[in-house]
Amino acid sequence: MLDHDPFADTRMSLGDHIEELRKRMWLALAGFLVALVVGFFLSPALLRFIAVPVDEALARFHQRRAERLVQRLAEDDPQLRDTNRPREIELLVPAQRLAEQLGLSAEQVDSEWTSLPVRIRPLDWALLTGEAARLVNRPPSLMSLTVTEPFTVYFKVSAYCGVVLASPWIFFQLWMFVAAGLYPHE
Repeated sequence: MLDHDPFADTRMSLGDHIEELRKRMWLALAGFLVALVVGFFLSPALLRFIAVPVDEALARFHQRRAERLVQRLAEDDPQLRDTNRPREIELLVPAQRLAEQLGLSAEQVDSEWTSLPVRIRPLDWALLTGEAARLVNRPPSLMSLTVTEPFTVYFKVSAYCGVVLASPWIFFQLWMFVAAGLYPHE
């Protein structure tokens, strides 16, 4: 009869298991910290990669909204009728140029600028100048609403990148801890 236990070399006490867990957790954390540093360098590119589809979707949204407004104006939508009723505004125009257009002589002009009353429909004007405004103004994009938000987003993207990059190492450490408690045939 053999008294030799084939698994005697693989047995661990509770303290040994806890020490193995501590060792594996520190190794996993060290791997995550290395990946987090790498994530800090990759974050600007990742943020641009994430922002491009959002910016494109926002631009399409604003374009569709303008197209729906044009359609509603063409259909003479009663909700827009009052909003788009003609309004009197005054434009300041160069008096000399206006005199030339009207066929007046230069002596008949008494000031450099003159006020010209004009009637416009606000929504029509906004739609006519909208394309130019989109070219001049900042396009719709992601924005920060608080002072700390850019840093927070940058750090979160770095942390998620670190988790993804370190996940093989973290799972390896988890497996090494579990494997330490298994018998060789398991």
